[in-house]
Amino acid sequence: MTTAFDSLLNQVAVVTRITQEYDELLRSKEQVEEIDTVRVRIDRKSAPGVSGQVPAEAGIIEGSVPDQVFLSYGEDVQVGDYLEIGDERWRIISLVNPGGVEHHLEGWIIHV
Repeated sequence: MTTAFDSLLNQVAVVTRITQEYDELLRSKEQVEEIDTVRVRIDRKSAPGVSGQVPAEAGIIEGSVPDQVFLSYGEDVQVGDYLEIGDERWRIISLVNPGGVEHHLEGWIIHV
């Protein structure tokens, strides 16, 4: 990761993950686990007056407009995790390693 890229990551987000646990009667119980705190940049495509180009492979739910997120390569995040900044929360719906060069991750997130 470069210093120039570091300077673009202008927010700190808490990463949370929902996990399923099962008891001895195979009843499931969801638990929310705090995974890490990471530096991110969120480009708000869903803000009023903003229209961004969203790739079809992002798996967008019809009628919703996702925001784009950037973070350092190697962070413990995965599709389905949540990013929390203050009282705002997003669900990660897509993550890619652009160009396969392990420099950073780009993804699409839905405000929940």
